[in-house]
Amino acid sequence: MKRFLVRTFIGAIPLLLLVLGSLYYYFRIRPELTGDLGQLGKIAFGTEYDARIGKPLLADRMVSPYEPGAPVGRIVTIGDSFSQQEEKGYQNFLAHRLGEPVTNIRLIQGEAPEQAALDLLHDGFFDTLPEVKWVIVESVERALVDRCLKLAPDRTPEASPLLRDGDGPTGPESGNGLLGRAFRQSKDWMLLHTGLAASPVCSAALSRPCFTLPGRESTLYFYRDDLDRLSVSDDELAAVRESLRTLHDRFRERGIELFYLMAVDKYELYQHLIAENPYPQRLLGTRLRELDSLEFFIDPLPRLRERLDAGETDLYLGHDTHWSQKGAALAADLLCEKILDRETEQATTDDENRPNFD
Repeated sequence: MKRFLVRTFIGAIPLLLLVLGSLYYYFRIRPELTGDLGQLGKIAFGTEYDARIGKPLLADRMVSPYEPGAPVGRIVTIGDSFSQQEEKGYQNFLAHRLGEPVTNIRLIQGEAPEQAALDLLHDGFFDTLPEVKWVIVESVERALVDRCLKLAPDRTPEASPLLRDGDGPTGPESGNGLLGRAFRQSKDWMLLHTGLAASPVCSAALSRPCFTLPGRESTLYFYRDDLDRLSVSDDELAAVRESLRTLHDRFRERGIELFYLMAVDKYELYQHLIAENPYPQRLLGTRLRELDSLEFFIDPLPRLRERLDAGETDLYLGHDTHWSQKGAALAADLLCEKILDRETEQATTDDENRPNFD
């Protein structure tokens, strides 16, 4: 009997360690996983940085999600996660710069903003919103080329890309669901921190502090997918330019001006400051800068890099893939300049075309 109990105890050790590890993860590590990179890579960045840098710089929110029947502003934005930062996002800063509200359209997860914008236009969505004069389509840099190459301007969509009620979880998870998720996450944490699984988060030492993340001021954390596309061929670039021109012209035909905002990838912005860079050089941003010849294309990279090289910290969040409120405000400044310039041009043209009865 004693031998049986000893063997049972020894056999239960792996399960006991797994349970103890899960409990440690859930109660000690999980609360410290801040930022999307912390969640993805199970990295305990802590809560101090998130609490400090996450405080909204603007006291009120002038950007609101689109709701059927609700008032819609002259400016509508359509984009990926960079367009879902609400009061901390570029739309809110733009709304304050212009002194008018901005309406943001949330998409079904995975929907390409470029295709979604054309689908909505094709379906007559904007025909029901004559107050809309400006549409801003935003796309993260690493997905821009492939999204544009797949753009189908004349397709008939099977369903609206708008995010409707019921597209996500409809209620709180059950106890079994929470327990299962906690177990899976603790397992992922153990695999990542024992080196048995490849992390989706890359890191590299920077030549100087670029963040105020405690203990990690000179470390760059970025999403591994930033390395998936390092450049673009001449033929691909020409096709991207044609797709964007088509997107712009389709909206202009309906009397709506469009701007296309590229959200720069974190690795793209900081790669030149990595000391002894173990990752391949990325030329994508340099090549995509050729799209600046499109008057509606907005590339924040040159201005972001100028501010970065001047010593600005936290242009992007240290523990996240997205730009900080500093970066969002910079993107808003670029958009504001473009919109005001275009409105001035339109006003001048209208004056020139107005009949003179003198």
